[in-house]
Amino acid sequence: INAEYMGGPEPPQLKDWLPFLDPQDPRNRYSGLVRNGFRFTNTPAKSVEEIIVNGRENIPHNFDDVNIHLHGAVINTHLFFPQGTSDPAADFITIRPGQCYCYNFRFPEDHPVGTYWYHIHRHGSAAIQAWSGMAGLLYVEGDFDNRLKAAGITREEPFVVWDPHWRRLNGSMQLSVRELLGTDLFLRDQTDQARIVYLVNSKYQPRLRMGVGEAVRVRLLCATTENLAAFRVVDSRSNETRPVWIVAEDGHNFEQPAQRDFIVMAGGQRFDVVLQFDQPGPYSIVSDGLEELQFFGTGPANQTLAFIEVTGPPSAPVDIGALRFPAPHVPIDPAAITKRRKIVFDVQGDTRTVPFPQMLINGKSYRTDYIDEEVEQGAVEEWLVLNPRNVTHPFHIHVSSFFIKEQGTTKQPNNPYVRAQLERDVWRDTAIVPPLGYLRMWLRFPVDPCCNLYGKTVFHCHFLAHEDTGMIANLMIKPLNASL
Repeated sequence: INAEYMGGPEPPQLKDWLPFLDPQDPRNRYSGLVRNGFRFTNTPAKSVEEIIVNGRENIPHNFDDVNIHLHGAVINTHLFFPQGTSDPAADFITIRPGQCYCYNFRFPEDHPVGTYWYHIHRHGSAAIQAWSGMAGLLYVEGDFDNRLKAAGITREEPFVVWDPHWRRLNGSMQLSVRELLGTDLFLRDQTDQARIVYLVNSKYQPRLRMGVGEAVRVRLLCATTENLAAFRVVDSRSNETRPVWIVAEDGHNFEQPAQRDFIVMAGGQRFDVVLQFDQPGPYSIVSDGLEELQFFGTGPANQTLAFIEVTGPPSAPVDIGALRFPAPHVPIDPAAITKRRKIVFDVQGDTRTVPFPQMLINGKSYRTDYIDEEVEQGAVEEWLVLNPRNVTHPFHIHVSSFFIKEQGTTKQPNNPYVRAQLERDVWRDTAIVPPLGYLRMWLRFPVDPCCNLYGKTVFHCHFLAHEDTGMIANLMIKPLNASL
């Protein structure tokens, strides 16, 4: 096989953006989005020399560089070098081919029990690595698991939804009846939704087998790089929706299970779901209803994620709705809130500026050496995240989880797939900021003497191509009593 096909895609060059800067260029995928609110501004650059670069670090780069992030874990900061640093100018931990780096992760004794995950988080290569499948589940085990087992929910299954973008490697040697595929080019991955095929646990439409009455805990992770996904269980004979039970989100258990007809999820979110069927037969899990809800009136096509075969004699069912669990956290007292912040996730279409479109937080693209927000350990704050454009942004913050008080949108507010994204009074570490909408949340930045929950870290959009091209901000958490 030619050596060219053994490596991954090359990072984009400035010239590769030129077709996207000209609204009249037939190759420009953004031109068709104008009717849904996308705006081209400025006089288009006609050559590389006319391009303004909005931060070289926001040009996707160094695709072979890696590091690791334990997503959702309330542990010591671990993104910047050296691990745990409070240096405002610190760069990302970067592990290049042939190198290694030793991390030291400390989990508090009272860390929430649940489903977490890990993935590459090197700014510039995060999206390509995620499209390539560099991610995995992480379980924090404890009392909640024991309570589920004691109730009769003893079996669990992983369900990792992934959106690889691929290209045929033309000229490569064909292996039997299989083609040799590679991760697609960044700019095509970012803009082309026509070929999205979801995999589950790295398989295409896998098959899950269950018994009648059996209750199975499904560890659902949306590991998509740039897409929403839905989770709806359908009776394949009648095409009727079968409701599911949610017992936890983002590692935070519910006090009592919540029944839903379907789930809409974005990259980074996790749901612990319990499935149970009272009749044998074929069922399927589908992702649908999102074709117009993601990026200026576009979105992933409807498709089947997996199949379920329910067979055998009935077993005694679990009364899932009757289960009760201790609250995962001490409630936040609104009187304890000492600061309110406003964060704006925005998309601009300046046709002289690259990356295009521009992914901004509070009007700025990312700078590694700039601290955008500063907080103190133990602080209790309210954050309002605004989204003025017709595009979805999943919000994620490191080190701290948050309590959602309200989400809203003016875009199709009565659409059930929009309503399914909006939550209230739940704990999460990743939440959807819907198009033309907002997210209001309370944060209590944790203190634990064992774990150094302070230093330089980030919050960002968890559509990782948005993050790689600028929609990320640095957060400095100052240690308790740092001024003493």
